[in-house]
Amino acid sequence: MSYRFFRPAPALFFFLLGASLGSFAQSAPPGKIEDSAFINTTEPPEFPGGSKALVRYLNQQVRYPKAAADAGINGRVFTSFVIDTTGCISEIIILRGLGYGCDEEAIRVVREMPRWKTGKESGRVVRVKYNLPVQFPPTYLKRP
Repeated sequence: MSYRFFRPAPALFFFLLGASLGSFAQSAPPGKIEDSAFINTTEPPEFPGGSKALVRYLNQQVRYPKAAADAGINGRVFTSFVIDTTGCISEIIILRGLGYGCDEEAIRVVREMPRWKTGKESGRVVRVKYNLPVQFPPTYLKRP
């Protein structure tokens, strides 16, 4: 009798057992809400001073990278980040970038933002995922 066919069976058994136990470890305990971020909330988060202040902040803080200027690159870098329950920014990622240093500059500007007014869902402060396009070159506010 050959044991050649039975040797993979214990390895497969332990692999499947580990995979099933891993899925239990990742689920939230009963009665506890997972710490995920909302996309839509009844009260969305707000930059201090509102949307005009956000545009002003971006125009003042964004520096057009030399490599992008030399290559004539223009457009938007689409960022996504989470505004936590204290109003701090975390989990910054680039959804669509331009390269030439623009992606890194967009991350820098988002990371240095002041604390936001937190978002609320059913009267409870929650984490909210927020998408923000950053324009390159920045469009400076010009008043006549």
